[in-house]
Amino acid sequence: MTLTIRRLTLILVAIGIGCLAPAVARADTITFTGTTRGCFNCGTSGPFAQAPILDTLRFFTGSFSVTTTPSGNASIGDILGFNTLGGFFVDSRPATYNDSFTLLVTFNAPIGADSPILGATLTGEIIQTAQGNLMIDFDNDFHTFSLANGGTFDFRINDVSLTPGGNVILTGDIRNANNGSEVPEPASLLLLGSGLTGVAIRLRKRWGSRR
Repeated sequence: MTLTIRRLTLILVAIGIGCLAPAVARADTITFTGTTRGCFNCGTSGPFAQAPILDTLRFFTGSFSVTTTPSGNASIGDILGFNTLGGFFVDSRPATYNDSFTLLVTFNAPIGADSPILGATLTGEIIQTAQGNLMIDFDNDFHTFSLANGGTFDFRINDVSLTPGGNVILTGDIRNANNGSEVPEPASLLLLGSGLTGVAIRLRKRWGSRR
């Protein structure tokens, strides 16, 4: 075999790039953890609380931990209520609603992520047990927020409705989460570079000794 040093080096570089590619693809898998608080008829300034009350309606704070798919998507909220943006309970006493609700989402991870503040309108009437309906209507468009590393994510909250004496969990969706410009870590590049250099030097010495 008469492979030259240059050809061997090109092969090693190609192998190195192939090894790095999966790591770069996995970098867009992001874990979001956080908690929520809310307030009624308060606008975006609060004060936000863990269990605010409006007439017969109560909001309960939520906590969540979700990991996005490689494409940057995740849903917050499960039927067991352990992974939600919070929840509402309304009792069966008569009440009429024409109010507003504001939710503050505080992300503990990724560090430096924006904390969305999203509002909803409350409309409906609770007449008595098993009669009436309350609609909590959020803006269902995705809104874009920032990560500290230059990445972004799109986020929205889903509408919910309640009947007298009922409760419901609050859910949301994350889309297109990304870490900005994907660059392999410096340590990985250093190790790859030093490894390729060492192999090339050894090959050069062996090649020279055969001449």
